[in-house]
Amino acid sequence: MLNEHECCGKVYGLFENGMCYEFVAGQTMTFENVGNDHCSRLIIRKLVDLHCVNRTASEDELQVFDAFKKMSGFLELVPEAYKDEKQQRQFVEYYPNRDIFAKEIEILREHLTDSSIHSPKVFCHNDLAYGNIVYDKEKDCANFIDFEYAGLNHQAYDLANHFNEFAGVEEYDYRRLPSRDFQISWLTEYLKCWNKVDCSAGHSNDESAVTDQQVQSLYFIVRKFALVSHLFWTLWSLTQVGHSEIDFDYLRYGKQRFDEYNRSKPETLSMKNVFFP
Repeated sequence: MLNEHECCGKVYGLFENGMCYEFVAGQTMTFENVGNDHCSRLIIRKLVDLHCVNRTASEDELQVFDAFKKMSGFLELVPEAYKDEKQQRQFVEYYPNRDIFAKEIEILREHLTDSSIHSPKVFCHNDLAYGNIVYDKEKDCANFIDFEYAGLNHQAYDLANHFNEFAGVEEYDYRRLPSRDFQISWLTEYLKCWNKVDCSAGHSNDESAVTDQQVQSLYFIVRKFALVSHLFWTLWSLTQVGHSEIDFDYLRYGKQRFDEYNRSKPETLSMKNVFFP
């Protein structure tokens, strides 16, 4: 389906723990180029194409990505105590107890039911780190890879998660997170592209149809979903401990994401949509 919409390469086979798909030519993006103006525009165009997939696909073709259901599922997989003593000591050092996560899930779930926080459901990548974006210099285009978590989800989650991923994985640094000005500029360009194809919402094809109210409202909602993204990958990391064969400190990465979640949570939860009546 995604290949038919020119959003990914052909899939040759699906397996219990992965898939085999067509080689995607180019170089994966890095922090140094993912945020420059040219690459940003290429990413935005491809992302809008992806977000429009659900308009022509049937319900049965679309996998649903329910972040809250997945987080609750992850939490069930987190053991009361890790078998490895070093990992258990590290967990205890990082987190007061396992129960704090269930509380945070419910805080976000309840907060996002506010009527001012509305984001349409579109087909999302849900893991748009710069390592999953390939720049094809010959064709001057961006392509996405690693659709393991792709599915129907809130549009704002995909945008927020992309911004969150600027901080990196191997060397996570929250100082790399894009500034408000960068996000406003990026979201303005996204809405220009989105409005061009969003005929069902009554928008014209005129790029000037993007208003400050649209941009500011989207930024407000994206900030809210940034918290969901941080908590999601925190819990995901805890499920990888002791299971993944990749040599990576998942506990440390989870702690870094949870630290950023807690650092930004008070300000983000207190934000109000000034354009909402």
